Amino acid sequence: MHYLVEKTFEKRGFTEELLSKINDRGHSLIDQIVPFTERLHEIYLQHKHIIFLPDFDMDGIASGTIGYAGLCELGFYASLYLPDTTSGYGFDASDIIKIVSKWPDTSVIITGDVGISCTDGISYARSIGIEVLVTDHHKDTIYNGANLAVDPSSYESTYSNALGHSSICGAYVIWQVLSYYAHTYCNAETISNIDRLLVFAGIGTVS
Repeated sequence: MHYLVEKTFEKRGFTEELLSKINDRGHSLIDQIVPFTERLHEIYLQHKHIIFLPDFDMDGIASGTIGYAGLCELGFYASLYLPDTTSGYGFDASDIIKIVSKWPDTSVIITGDVGISCTDGISYARSIGIEVLVTDHHKDTIYNGANLAVDPSSYESTYSNALGHSSICGAYVIWQVLSYYAHTYCNAETISNIDRLLVFAGIGTVS
């Protein structure tokens, strides 16, 4: 390591020990990831139309890239909803109305980097027969009305990694979900293709 880089890291508290932990990909399974991926496989077999709904910020964009590209790679019938950047974080009934207007055959909404606190939007979606599966990383309770939710930062979570906490980005959450799905149901080539999407989780983490 160049000495200037080393000095910069040192001033910012990036010790060799910390860098080693940051580069350690070891982690526990996110709570609810098993039933989540089992339900995903049922949706796959039923060929239901999934709309992937990400947040609008950089982590959301990375989540949307992973979610949409990953679902398509895995063979799902999927479309990507682009959120309105002027509306801020979250989604509500108006977003669900836009989704149904554009894709009348919408059966399932999967979120990325958003949704854990969007109870009104979730409630409206479910009231018109749409299943909602949430992937997020914001702190809140998973009891938000969704059919299923995975969120390593929820108050009920037991998730941990080498750093000893659950502060990971939303893009890394959806990547872990799709990676677990691929390792459970897919062949080596598909697993490798999902692995390549990890770079977008890195972009989400840095941003």
